[in-house]
This record gives sequence, structure tokens and C-alpha cells, in this order.
Amino acid sequence: MIEKEVIGPLITAAGSIAGTITAALIAWYAAVKLQDRASSKYRSKLGLVDPQGCWECEWLNEDGTTYVKDLVRVDKWLKNGAFRGRGVQSDLSYEVRGEIDSTRAMALTYRTEDFPTKAYVGVACLIFDMSGDRLAGSWHGRTRNGELTGGKTNWKRIPCP
Repeated sequence: MIEKEVIGPLITAAGSIAGTITAALIAWYAAVKLQDRASSKYRSKLGLVDPQGCWECEWLNEDGTTYVKDLVRVDKWLKNGAFRGRGVQSDLSYEVRGEIDSTRAMALTYRTEDFPTKAYVGVACLIFDMSGDRLAGSWHGRTRNGELTGGKTNWKRIPCP
């Protein structure tokens, strides 16, 4: 007798909680899809270049010598013209976040994934060529020896490994 008096309301409460969670998940999913659609329209309207994919990058010192070569993979649009990605070198990796505008300019920031243990941080501003497969610009940041420096940078789109 007690079992029916206790189990019945528990089952009803569990069903109500499950329904609330399901409704919240559906609302969240719909909001994400609406934002994705709005951002896609924004990028299309402005004719923004799609940076997604893999990029072979060369970072040059101020004197034109190579500082480092690495690979950057841009993996996701965030909102409107903003994106995120990840850079990889032989002994470290770093997060990349940036934005593209209608003039084919890309501004980004980067910082090592184990920041602040390794504080390699910096900024870059690049311009896409007409094909959208090459970028050229300048960078400025903190190097492995702790100095603040910069130079030119050149990126080339490549097939992802």
C-alpha cells in the first residue's frame, strides 16, 4: 500500500523532470541552429572568405629570417565572422581566435594551450589573396626567449593531414 503511495508520485515527478529537460534541450538546440543560420547569412551577405581547413604557416623575424614554420587548423565558425582554431608545432600547440571582415582582412590572437605556464602569446593581421588560399601579413608576440618581437607571416591552404 505504501509502495503505491510513494512510487506513483515519484514516477510522475520523474516524468515531469524528463519532460522539462527534453524541452530545455530542444530550445537550446533550436537557438544554436538559429544562431548558426544567422551567422551563415551574415558571412554570405558580406562575401567573407571561409578560413576553415589547414594552413601551412611561416612566421618570419623582423630581419626576414624564418622564426618558425607550423600548421594551423581553423575548425569552427563561432558567430558572424569570428572563428577558432589550433596551431601545432613540434613541441607545443596554441589556440587561435580571430575574425574576418569584408575587406578580406583576418585579425587573430594566439596563445599556447598551457598558458600561463608557457606564455607564448601574440596577434596577427593578414589579408587573403583573391583565391582565398593564401594569406600574408604581420605578427607581433612573445617569443620562446621571452622577448616581444614580430615580423611578416605567410600562410598557404593545404589539404588537412
